[in-house]
Amino acid sequence: MRFEVSRVMDTVEQRLTTDITLAQAVVDLADVARFQELDGGRPVNLLRVGMVLDALAQYLLDGAAMLYPVAGRELISDQALTSKERMVLGRWLDSGRIEAVPMVGDRVIEVADFTGMPVIARRNYRQYADRFPWLGDSPERVLRLDRRPGKAVLIPGAEPDSAPTGNVRSVGRYATTAATPDTGDRVFQPRARQPQTRVSTRAIEPAASPSSLGATLLARSWRCSEDLCPSFGADRELGEPVPRLLKGVPSCPRHERPLTDAGSRPAEYPVAVVIEDTVRLRFPVTAAAPVHVGRDADISLKLWLHEGASSWIADRHLTLEIIDSGLVVTGVGENGTVVWHRGGPGEAGESVRLYEGQRYALGRHDSIELYTGVELVPGNRRVVGGPVSARDVLSVLADAPTVALRAHSS
Repeated sequence: MRFEVSRVMDTVEQRLTTDITLAQAVVDLADVARFQELDGGRPVNLLRVGMVLDALAQYLLDGAAMLYPVAGRELISDQALTSKERMVLGRWLDSGRIEAVPMVGDRVIEVADFTGMPVIARRNYRQYADRFPWLGDSPERVLRLDRRPGKAVLIPGAEPDSAPTGNVRSVGRYATTAATPDTGDRVFQPRARQPQTRVSTRAIEPAASPSSLGATLLARSWRCSEDLCPSFGADRELGEPVPRLLKGVPSCPRHERPLTDAGSRPAEYPVAVVIEDTVRLRFPVTAAAPVHVGRDADISLKLWLHEGASSWIADRHLTLEIIDSGLVVTGVGENGTVVWHRGGPGEAGESVRLYEGQRYALGRHDSIELYTGVELVPGNRRVVGGPVSARDVLSVLADAPTVALRAHSS
């Protein structure tokens, strides 16, 4: 089958977000697009973003891992981009999937500081250590982007262009070398599968906690004076990104104008779609509107359903919404929905069956089973259904054409 760039870019787009509820790492987009040694190709190439997404997925053992990309004006106006790349980049900017700034500078470090996310980087950010001391104290929060034959890899805390001895391999949240004698405590070991449910979950450990200033800023909702601002405009559909702090004032990163405090940030919950133990999609549930999930709904599962699951799961099988700041599921499909209630991560859980019109307030560790092997779990949990290895993680570059073909034929 012919490899089509447009299909890959469409798939990459679904894994880019400035919604801090969904993003799992922050990156300077130019750092990636200009990493020519990664593939030996053109000086600037947006396809390299797909290689970095694959590296992040391998690092987290999560095929739906999402990036918070920051793009400076110098990349947006780079004439080395193809016309197709400029069109795609413009679409990402207009939709708010990537953050536009006049100059990147220390912006990716600021986002990491305010949220606790790790930074994916090629260049050295130690020049900003006076403002962000953790750059020196906790270098593992910076994931160095490096190359290996045919792929990109992430190495925690390594200096730019430094290559560790041995063969780098990704294991869980760490990249280690074959020469490392003891990696047992570094590998994420799943709990034994429970017969009552297909998956167990553990919290995904952030690189660090948000800074106190970041926690204060992110507890509020902000508005830009530009009504059509993709980041902080009134019509933004995604969850809010991270304010920029300019001269001590919360500001819009794109327009560099002070933001207006719009009150407390509404509750938002990330949810992951898990098909046969593999995360296929992440989506947010916000207070703005309910989210319908089913065979053919707001969150459509039909691409991943076999015949038995497709006949069991209704077009609109269940609804997720926020009520009194909590996540609530309502059964809609006539075949019912099973909620697995757990008091803690890894517990077997107790099943609660919901029929049409019945509601259930979900707990922190609860999961929802629409059909055997088709589940919804908290999006900030690591999904474990069996032995996990990097070979099991889907690739943006390898799998995008197949996914697009399935979408076209369904």
